[in-house]
Amino acid sequence: MSSESDDGTLFERLRRALESGRLAHAYVFAGLPSRTHAMAIRLLQLLHCDSGSGRPCGRCPACRNVAAHRHADSLWIEPRNKSRNIDIDTVRSIRGHMARSSMAGRWKSAVFAGADRMQEPAANALLKMLEEPTPDTIFLLLSDNPQALLDTVRSRCQVLRLHGGGGAPDAFSGPMLEILEAGGPGVIGGLLRARRLGALLKPERERIEKEEKAAVNWDLYEGKARERMEEIVDARVAARYKGTLSDALLALERWYHDILLCAAGAGESFFIHGDRAHSVRALAAGLTCGRACHNIRVIEDMKGQVDLNVSESMLFDRAFAVLTARNKES
Repeated sequence: MSSESDDGTLFERLRRALESGRLAHAYVFAGLPSRTHAMAIRLLQLLHCDSGSGRPCGRCPACRNVAAHRHADSLWIEPRNKSRNIDIDTVRSIRGHMARSSMAGRWKSAVFAGADRMQEPAANALLKMLEEPTPDTIFLLLSDNPQALLDTVRSRCQVLRLHGGGGAPDAFSGPMLEILEAGGPGVIGGLLRARRLGALLKPERERIEKEEKAAVNWDLYEGKARERMEEIVDARVAARYKGTLSDALLALERWYHDILLCAAGAGESFFIHGDRAHSVRALAAGLTCGRACHNIRVIEDMKGQVDLNVSESMLFDRAFAVLTARNKES
């Protein structure tokens, strides 16, 4: 089963499913990492919250532990930092956890962040657990590329596609659009935009890294255990920052979509950024539809390079050298 919804509506559907006893034992949350992670945490807080009413409260010890990925009844599995894969030993290690009774007398849960990074033997090991679920257990597979999951795994989950709201991501709707409007034409203008976008994103990565490190009690780890936890934290930072970068590329794509519409002769009522129609028209002036379509393909290629861990400076430098060019063969 596959469906799509904005985040708020989707969460209310999950709440109603829980209240009516129809919550599935496995879901794929498909979408940007920032949204799928947030939805997973919100659902797990609903399942584990200690509050008597108004669940999830987000404030009780259970809700805080879920948000920090350290709830005793909830496992959060992520790709290792170096290989960026989820291996079979990691998947096998959760079988005992999921089979035991809940310590809090509620649900047992396992979250696979970056589930599409699961190696095939690991996916087959997970498949066995999905085929024979124990009561009050739930598996959440988070992915921005759900088609990369094994068909047999995906078929045993409900696939829910998260698309959020209709506008550009709030974190970038202002500062990013100001950068895209400025900078001038040609290679120099493109390089200036690229560097300013990199500077806009750098504090986001630093913030994410600070939050993830602060969520760990480092006094509990030493030696090899500390090294492993450092790898896990690095992987969490990489996954969350990937979501930030994906949000930025979504905002970029919507901006160039408006330019394409303008180049094709559409009126500003069709623009996502109708309030910036003057800038859109200025950037679309003299641009052929073929060139405008090519620019959209450039951004699609950028999305693919995010998975290759290409640095944002290199990513933007390469892209804007093309995006700021005029009508050349594409």
